[in-house]
Amino acid sequence: MAGISVGHPIDTVKVRQQIETGSLIRTIAYIRSHGGIFAFFRGMGAPLLTNGVINSVYFGFYGGSLDQIVRWRYEQDSQDKSTYAHKHEAFYSEHFAAGCIGGLAQLCIGCPVDLVKVQLQSRLQKAEVKGPVDCVKQIIKTHGIFGLYKGIVPQFFRDVPASGGYFVIYEFSKRTLGSGDQQSNKLVQFVAGGIAGMLSWWSILPLDVIKSRVQGDCPHNPQYKGMIHCATIIWKSQGVRGLFRGFLPLSLRAFLVNGTTFLVYEHLFQHCREHHHKNNGNNNCNVEISSIMNNDNVFNKDDF
Repeated sequence: MAGISVGHPIDTVKVRQQIETGSLIRTIAYIRSHGGIFAFFRGMGAPLLTNGVINSVYFGFYGGSLDQIVRWRYEQDSQDKSTYAHKHEAFYSEHFAAGCIGGLAQLCIGCPVDLVKVQLQSRLQKAEVKGPVDCVKQIIKTHGIFGLYKGIVPQFFRDVPASGGYFVIYEFSKRTLGSGDQQSNKLVQFVAGGIAGMLSWWSILPLDVIKSRVQGDCPHNPQYKGMIHCATIIWKSQGVRGLFRGFLPLSLRAFLVNGTTFLVYEHLFQHCREHHHKNNGNNNCNVEISSIMNNDNVFNKDDF
């Protein structure tokens, strides 16, 4: 929720810039002229209500998968399988694989939520669609329940590999920038999360533009037949620059939202570990994500 509150107005600008052809300043002026400051928060309800569930699935599948991957490798390499510990080292490739699994798992909820959000952001007139519930009703009425998964193909190719890279970049950045000072570590977590979010989003920006176009398309008179058709139209009408629209707001949002997300996550995880240690006399918190990631000897020359 912290990340959404910080980033949604910027996300609205990004989406509008991707589906339209105006400059950044003209896009901001257009949004403001269609509802004032509240127009920048259009479509925030759906992600705000489901953010906890999506992140639980995302981070939960990531942490559980990472634990199982490391456990499987360790059991293959070790004759004494009883000595496995949660803090056994994880390689970059294992973080990437676990991140991809987390990105895949959240799609079942993330795609409908993104569709409703983008529809509301692209249709700023309240007369067209009143809110998230009305938007869902219109989509189901027109296209059935599977209409809520419009744009899942570009979102799949966007979210899955980017999620893998996201956690690898975060871990690398945190370890490179980190120090032993607690206050410094909080800043490092924010900066590392921001860098991870920004770089992972840069890597899939063309897919994000295509997804925004497909999901923001008029449900009653669609312009695009699918991902390839959308990419072709963008290429013919705007060239390669059209596939990188929204770069500035995307970069700003990615840094702020993901920096905030990881800062809040690490803070909550630390409380979880302290509570678990207090009640059980050890640090083996069941929330697995950072129990592997926080090992000081996580990476070595064999990571890749």
